[in-house]
Amino acid sequence: MLKKLLVANRGEIAVRIIRAAQDLGIATVAVYSAADAESLHVQLADEAVNIGPPAAKKSYLNVEAILKAASDTGCDSVHPGYGFLAENAAFSDAVTGAGLVFVGPSGDAIRMMGDKVSARSAAAAAGVPVVPGSAGRVEGLKAGREVLTATGLPVMIKAAAGGGGRGIRIANSLAEFEQAFPQAEAEALAAFGDGGLYMEKVIGKARHIEVQVLA
Repeated sequence: MLKKLLVANRGEIAVRIIRAAQDLGIATVAVYSAADAESLHVQLADEAVNIGPPAAKKSYLNVEAILKAASDTGCDSVHPGYGFLAENAAFSDAVTGAGLVFVGPSGDAIRMMGDKVSARSAAAAAGVPVVPGSAGRVEGLKAGREVLTATGLPVMIKAAAGGGGRGIRIANSLAEFEQAFPQAEAEALAAFGDGGLYMEKVIGKARHIEVQVLA
């Protein structure tokens, strides 16, 4: 049974995790950037640690600062929430390597499915139909134009390390594509610390069916 959990996230995500943990009798530690010092998740947690300035890259994506906060407060586990480092295999490995419980998938599972390019490849190898798109990460506008020519318009530009709808753009023309590609790249880098992108053909009027698997 976990005794003390550090929640490596902020906002509503962190609030839900903290409340669930407290219902189970697990002590909680919130982390926050300087901009979030007065946030609800900071107030609800049993303890809170400032892990850096407002920029996510220097706080919520700062693995060293998060692990130090967990160590300094005597936590035995870390919950990443979703977004930020939740789908970062190196973070999962770092948490378990520090002797803590990572409340989430193993690093190997994240490497296969957290990176959307790897997930597409794994699905295709298993015979699962995938949406037409790039065979791997798209390295720059020139490579993106080649994928665009092969798949046709409209296309979706997506963050390879993405989650929560961040780093996604739809392009209905070449002009839109050339504007959207660097925007998606910058947003992905800011949100996940990884600006890698891939592309897929847009499926209009699709129905979204999502299945959650607890392993």
